[in-house]
Amino acid sequence: NHYIITYGEVEAKNYANISPEMNGRIEKIYVEEGQRVNKGELLLSLNTDAIENQIKGVKSTLEFATTTFEKQDNLWKQGIGSEIDYLTSKNNKESLEAQLESLEAQKRMSQIRAPFAGVVDKIFPKECEIASPGFPVMEFVNLSKLTITADVSEAFVGKIKEGQNVELSFSSLPDVMIKTPIIRVSKVITSSSRTFEIEMEINNPNETIKPNMVSSIKIKDFSTDNAFVVPSLAIRKDITGKYVYTVNKEDNQHIVGKKYITTDLSYEENTMITDGLSKGDQVVVKGFHLVSAGVPVNVVK
Repeated sequence: NHYIITYGEVEAKNYANISPEMNGRIEKIYVEEGQRVNKGELLLSLNTDAIENQIKGVKSTLEFATTTFEKQDNLWKQGIGSEIDYLTSKNNKESLEAQLESLEAQKRMSQIRAPFAGVVDKIFPKECEIASPGFPVMEFVNLSKLTITADVSEAFVGKIKEGQNVELSFSSLPDVMIKTPIIRVSKVITSSSRTFEIEMEINNPNETIKPNMVSSIKIKDFSTDNAFVVPSLAIRKDITGKYVYTVNKEDNQHIVGKKYITTDLSYEENTMITDGLSKGDQVVVKGFHLVSAGVPVNVVK
């Protein structure tokens, strides 16, 4: 088996730095750091005194406009009154209804609710401070699902595909090893790094894996059931090429031989030999630095 090793960064699938949709003074913070909340639960509200006063005024005016329209409507159905009076009262009522709806929407914008179920990880301001759009007031996260993204060299662009299984491990969590498929392979090579991005998604039911941790990603890109494999250190090199020492039996003696080889993939401490060796060859893998071709040796097992 041959593997590509790369490293990726863990991110929460559901993560948000929450900021208000309007400016205002923070009236009440309803949660604490570390608290778990459900989707839609109220987290924070801004002062809405000015908006509520406007709503009261519009509601009062709307009641009068509605009564006026109803009376005008009854008269119009009886053929009494002018069309312009009827349309004016109708337009006035509908305009106030739209104004009230707009003010109610502004009031809702003064409330920050949980966008998904999760944990309030950090609260930045305090009550009575001013909050503004674009300036986060809370860091909110759900750790049940995580994504891992990693950059892979373009040399492997033809060897990695969506759906291909990988092994994820974490240096800070030595007992955790997760097998999961690649869900996305970028179609673009980054010109500055000559890499492309891959993405995985994992479940994290115990919340042991945290955002921003580094994950080691092991991707199998080659496997064969039959191969000559020797320790990489046993492969020597001279002006002619790469070779290994072998032991041949001659006249009841073990004599060291020298065989030139063709190598292929290497992984960890082993290298695959594609040419130069035959089945049954005894390759010197220990003590190779103490021998040379033609030297008699004692084979110690």
